[in-house]
Amino acid sequence: MGEDEKPRSAEAQEALPDAEADENVVEITEDLADRALARLKSQATLPEVAVDPRQVAATLKRVQSRVLWTATVLFTASAAIGLFVITGAGLKDWYMHVGMYIVIFSFFVIYLKAHLAKQRLVRPFYAAITVAMQLFFAGILHDLVAAREVLEGGATVTRTALPWLDAAAALMVLSAVALTLHWIALKGRKKRRNKVSLEEST
Repeated sequence: MGEDEKPRSAEAQEALPDAEADENVVEITEDLADRALARLKSQATLPEVAVDPRQVAATLKRVQSRVLWTATVLFTASAAIGLFVITGAGLKDWYMHVGMYIVIFSFFVIYLKAHLAKQRLVRPFYAAITVAMQLFFAGILHDLVAAREVLEGGATVTRTALPWLDAAAALMVLSAVALTLHWIALKGRKKRRNKVSLEEST
């Protein structure tokens, strides 16, 4: 037994440095990954989603487009109706709806800023994101309209239908349509300007 244990202990001692080397490699790799991630975060220039109310007011004062004002009013009406219905119904995830409205409106304001600053490259990007989120959230609101069974206090109860959420969803869709029309109009105006400048140059 003693003779058998000696080779095994020798093998274990030989394997120990290899295990330590593997651990060192893992630690070095993790350290490099952490440094790379920290550097990426420090160099990333992502737009701030949270918007200062004073900046929002200043941005809206500069907006002269009736289409954009229509989109803003429709969105505000959708938020007012939707939040009133959600909080009145006592849904447990009402705060998620508040957050969704804030996020969508934040991107909407970013689009307004890009439009006012005449940032033609990023303007379509923010328009597409805003419209996509509006349509997605409108679908969620519509899905919540029908009555359904929910858990309350460990018991299953039937929640009444919320038909007014369809109104909030419809207003959200109309706001998205107005924003899309504004973007399309700007795109068409740009094409006409390019055509006129090309004709003048020839």
